[in-house]
Amino acid sequence: MGSQKFANEEEDGGFHKSIRIFLVDSSCKDVVKVAPGGQYLWDSGPSNCVAIMRTPSLLEVVDKVRDKIPAGRTVRAICGAIANPTPLGRIPEATRLQSDQEVEAFFDLTSAKPIRLQVVLHRDPEAIPLKADSPPPDDGDFFPVDFLYAPEVYDDPGEDSDAFRRNLAGYAKRTMSRTDEGFEDRKMAARRRLKRVWVEDLNPVKEKHKEKFHDVYIIDSEDEDWKYIEALDPLPASGREMISAHSATLDGSMAYDAVMDATEDYNAEVRRAAREAGFAAATAEWEKRP
Repeated sequence: MGSQKFANEEEDGGFHKSIRIFLVDSSCKDVVKVAPGGQYLWDSGPSNCVAIMRTPSLLEVVDKVRDKIPAGRTVRAICGAIANPTPLGRIPEATRLQSDQEVEAFFDLTSAKPIRLQVVLHRDPEAIPLKADSPPPDDGDFFPVDFLYAPEVYDDPGEDSDAFRRNLAGYAKRTMSRTDEGFEDRKMAARRRLKRVWVEDLNPVKEKHKEKFHDVYIIDSEDEDWKYIEALDPLPASGREMISAHSATLDGSMAYDAVMDATEDYNAEVRRAAREAGFAAATAEWEKRP
């Protein structure tokens, strides 16, 4: 059983977390608070679910409860329980998650069993009389009302290709990332599943990445400069490291061009010297990463 779980985690890029999500609709009369005007009780929400996270991102959290969010409503805040509530049913020590990096850090830090997340919705803008959202409980902001509005989706047979899920629901829709780092994480996970994923499954992510970040230097496996990525030691292991690798690749490409532009005699010795200069520059920049 353990070996099967490990194999599944390898196929999913190494991230596999079972979670429980509590959806809180502040306009719903069934929502229970500890005291009038106080915080919401986590375990009392009438709408909750259990799910498996494949990527540590805000979008992934919302995807798990998207079909439970009423029309016209959107996500106001996402909180994660750092520890189990004591006593059970009360409010656990929690933190508000406002970025994919914070979601990833939360999964490393939480000791809650099961892992608990709370998704709070904005109040109903059509309610009469209108009740405005209360101010945030700390210095951070709540998500704007258009948070995650009309997300871009795509089919990913590679992530849902096992027969059981196919028979139940067909190919699942996946939300496109909203960050440069998120796109790199998604592409790296797909590359690790190459035995199961056809090239065309990765292409929509590549195209959307370059479309959304058209002014950013992005290198993919079909590009000539990808050789600098493959030569890095250690290889990039996350979207954040991949962005650093792009910087190293750019340095390598510029060093190669500098050698080639310095002469009109493009003989084998010059090309070899240019390649060596390129790899040396890429390696030097890579070693400067945090």
